[in-house]
Amino acid sequence: MEYPDIQEPKANANWINYKIIENTWFSGEDEITFDDVLFHPRSLLSGWLKIAPGFYDFQPDSQFGIISPRPSSDMEYQRAYQVALWIKETGTVSWTVSNMGGRKSFENAYHLINKEITANSGMVAHLKKTGAIKIPTQQGFSREVQWEFVKWVNPPEDFMIETEVESSGFDNDPIPPVVEDDNLPF
Repeated sequence: MEYPDIQEPKANANWINYKIIENTWFSGEDEITFDDVLFHPRSLLSGWLKIAPGFYDFQPDSQFGIISPRPSSDMEYQRAYQVALWIKETGTVSWTVSNMGGRKSFENAYHLINKEITANSGMVAHLKKTGAIKIPTQQGFSREVQWEFVKWVNPPEDFMIETEVESSGFDNDPIPPVVEDDNLPF
């Protein structure tokens, strides 16, 4: 009798996580390395996040950047940001951050593009990681990822975002032309 291989094949997750202590990025259980990302302004969410063993709950604000009331009196809900990124090695992923270093990393990326989002309707921001700096905290340290803005580009065909957030203020963007992989900036 032949027995099948019951081990599930590893596949990149639809989310990424930055491990601050190790200064590494993960897609699911797989460590990934990248320098360039595409940052999708139409996917920007701010809100409240609670993570516990076997539990994940992200409650977006009704409008990006305007703090909604905490979902409950449960103080384990922390302020968080979420955005869709496109990485050549993984495709579209969700990046959600709630710790101090993660939020500062997100804010560093966002502040590079926020004043030009409306003028670049339908485009995505090509950003490059330039490093990460340690920042002191009460628990020891955190890290803050530094980014450089490269340029606005049309999103690749496989850069999908789950929902068009009507309250984001970016929901009336025209659909940009499709970009073939050969024309990507990285």
